[in-house]
Amino acid sequence: QLNCWLENLELAKNIDPESFSEFPGFAPVTALFLNEDENGHNKINLADVGFGNSQVLPIIIQSILAEPESLVIIEQPELHLHPRAQAELADLFVEMARQNVHFLLETHSEHLLLRLRRWTTEQTTGKTVLSNDKKFLKWGELVTYFIHRKNRVSSITRIGIDANGDLENIPEGFEDFFSDDLLESIELTKLQLTSENEWDSDDEPDNMIQLNFRECTLDLLDNKFGLNQVRNCVCLDEWIAKPADRTDWEEKVLAHLRELLIENVHDWNESELSQNFIGPVFALVNFSEEQFNLFADREIGGTVNGIQLSGHPDGMIASGRRSPTRPYFCFQEYKRERDPKGDPAGQCLAAMLVAREINEHEHPIYGCHVIGELWRFMTLQENAYCISPSFTATDEDVFEIFRILRALRQIIRILHSSKPE
Repeated sequence: QLNCWLENLELAKNIDPESFSEFPGFAPVTALFLNEDENGHNKINLADVGFGNSQVLPIIIQSILAEPESLVIIEQPELHLHPRAQAELADLFVEMARQNVHFLLETHSEHLLLRLRRWTTEQTTGKTVLSNDKKFLKWGELVTYFIHRKNRVSSITRIGIDANGDLENIPEGFEDFFSDDLLESIELTKLQLTSENEWDSDDEPDNMIQLNFRECTLDLLDNKFGLNQVRNCVCLDEWIAKPADRTDWEEKVLAHLRELLIENVHDWNESELSQNFIGPVFALVNFSEEQFNLFADREIGGTVNGIQLSGHPDGMIASGRRSPTRPYFCFQEYKRERDPKGDPAGQCLAAMLVAREINEHEHPIYGCHVIGELWRFMTLQENAYCISPSFTATDEDVFEIFRILRALRQIIRILHSSKPE
């Protein structure tokens, strides 16, 4: 296997150890020689070639020898390797992952990331662009985090990779870190994979339309799924008006969080807004119970009217303790207040549509989307959805937001008790 991967990385045909002794009375020295042809007529001492060759050898060996279910941690495996070798190294990791070996990779290589993303895409399409091998990554097997340091503070953002290989939740700084070639190459490969010439028109599963939540707008969802936005509906009105108590201590915490938001809302990015304000508010409400829990960035998907909808809502309250089963509430936060992009209401509604299908249309689905300081609550029942007026978290509305979320906890308790798992 070692020789095979050396050849795949175009580093050598094979490798041979040789022992020799230059000085009598001293122990022999073992040297490794890379053979550039199968007959060994052109061999080079490993010490005389580039650092990339010597560095990649232990990576290949450790990956091959790793036991199933073990974790291999590698820092910058791409160092001193040419671009093609970096991409082929990703193939090694995928091949070993097929044998249940897990990898934690710290990388700066867009070539490695692009190849990993390509295998995710080809699993979905069943088509290959560059080869006929089957180094597929199943949807969800690849998890990517981007660590960005700014003003002496490091932030960690999970970048989703959907079933089509598209990047989701691209954080501030990501596009500056990698060259434009990465995103352009992703779009080019996607076009190649989805070219009409690559599809079999008689293959029904491949022809199913697929939409990621981040692609969805209210207008698109209205047109594709026959949805109708209504100005007033009973389920939203009752939810928004439902009373809920709060303690003096909770009121003090909310006032403190509000002051933090007032000072920082125009500067925080999405992760900072979530960590410093939204997360603490949800924690204060406390949706963690025996019957249901609050989940963050969990993947959900389903088929709605023959269209595959999928994505990672920022938050979701669903039955289940360790993993979500039946979603009741979907939450979407979108960028900082002064630079919104996309349609957070559309993304939230897309997740709510999937939740409706999972719950078999048995009850309304609840939702909320946030842009900076503005909170809007949503309900979906059958094909009618309703969006509340804005609640401004930097004024007295922060207490109303808390009350509405606390009322939601009461509603979910009732829904779950009516149909326990």
